[in-house]
Amino acid sequence: MTHSEQPKEMGLMDHIQDLRVCLLHCSWWILIGSAIAFYYNDAIYHFLWDPYVNALQRKEETQAVYTGLMDPFTVAINQAIICGILIASPFIIYEIFKFVAPALKKNELATIRNFSIFSLLLFIGGILMGYGYMLPRLAQVMESFRLSDTKNYLNAKDYLQTVIKLILGLGIIFQFPLLMYFLVKIGLLKISTITQNRKIIIVVIFIISAFATPPDILSLFVVAIPFYLLFEITIICCKLFIKQENENG
Repeated sequence: MTHSEQPKEMGLMDHIQDLRVCLLHCSWWILIGSAIAFYYNDAIYHFLWDPYVNALQRKEETQAVYTGLMDPFTVAINQAIICGILIASPFIIYEIFKFVAPALKKNELATIRNFSIFSLLLFIGGILMGYGYMLPRLAQVMESFRLSDTKNYLNAKDYLQTVIKLILGLGIIFQFPLLMYFLVKIGLLKISTITQNRKIIIVVIFIISAFATPPDILSLFVVAIPFYLLFEITIICCKLFIKQENENG
């Protein structure tokens, strides 16, 4: 290979240009995803509404209503943007991966790929728990406080915000094992420190679970127990895989 054929080292402006292209592509993916979500706005809202209302004993007496002049527009736009980001997320991850890949070694690329796969699986697991169990459970708990001979008119805007926070919140909470593994892997956290403070961590897990669940003890344990099991599994993985990497290194 001649000198003219050797790849040039990228300068600061080249990296800035690549970053600009990456951000532009991500923006386009979000715009496309939001447009798709906006087109199916009605179906998406019913998809988010059905688990709640179907869990009610008197679902025919529960309706979603708008209470503000701009609420129909606000609900439609907010829902489209949030769902659009979720639709576009695989493409956004790909664009980010494509941007950082040239600066990474082969083993680092493999690590990021594995992290991405596990992160996606955990996120989906959290969303499924939020949608399939926590949302119907929230409906049942709220129904238990409802007075007889009353009708339930739910603010459509507030309902959307609550559901999104509940479902996405559980998806984010389920990223905790990966975060802990990453901190141990880079040396910011020691396994011995984690095990010595296990009781404190259990208390923190229950506090986080309490904020992410309806106000009843059953829902608290339904989230806290899997959360704690993920914590223990992460400790085992840290001991096995990081020890193996150190031995190989």
